[in-house]
Amino acid sequence: MKMTEISMITILCYLIGEIVKVVFKKKEDIYKLIPAFLTLFGGVIGVLIFLIDKQYLGVDNLLTSFEIGLISGSASTGVHQIIKQFITKKGDLNA
Repeated sequence: MKMTEISMITILCYLIGEIVKVVFKKKEDIYKLIPAFLTLFGGVIGVLIFLIDKQYLGVDNLLTSFEIGLISGSASTGVHQIIKQFITKKGDLNA
């Protein structure tokens, strides 16, 4: 399994999450659904990559590629939190 593909899925999901936040800026209740959405989106990307090129992720079945996508998509939420903690000033948790 190549680590660059997993990073690619994570970064793509992170960017999609940021786009969703910009598009639905006025509807903060949708923000709660972003982690679940990104997890499923990552799984779909993993399946699409497997269907396009079976050797790209280095796995031999659809379920494993779906799992890699799910984990990569959920990792993008963690990446967001790491970035948020670095740029947020102490005492200001509304970013």
